[in-house]
Amino acid sequence: MQQTTNRLVTTYDPATDSIPFEIVSAVADVQNCEIESLPPLHQSIDADALDCLFTDERLTAELTNLTTAFEYAGLTVVVSDRDRIVVSPADEP
Repeated sequence: MQQTTNRLVTTYDPATDSIPFEIVSAVADVQNCEIESLPPLHQSIDADALDCLFTDERLTAELTNLTTAFEYAGLTVVVSDRDRIVVSPADEP
């Protein structure tokens, strides 16, 4: 995990990690708050579909350079098939 001011880059293991949990955990780290104080992730994105998209070996074998971005808890979250999650302020490019 690499964190600069209000920006965090972390990695996940698609074979073992829950991407929704990793996202919420990263956002909590950036906002310096408890996970429980954040809104439910499903209010911003379909967490089950996101997890399936980036962890299903059949899909990831067929798709390359897959990236998705969305806003959650006032931050921009970018998830890539390169096992990276980037959390940054929503107004940052």
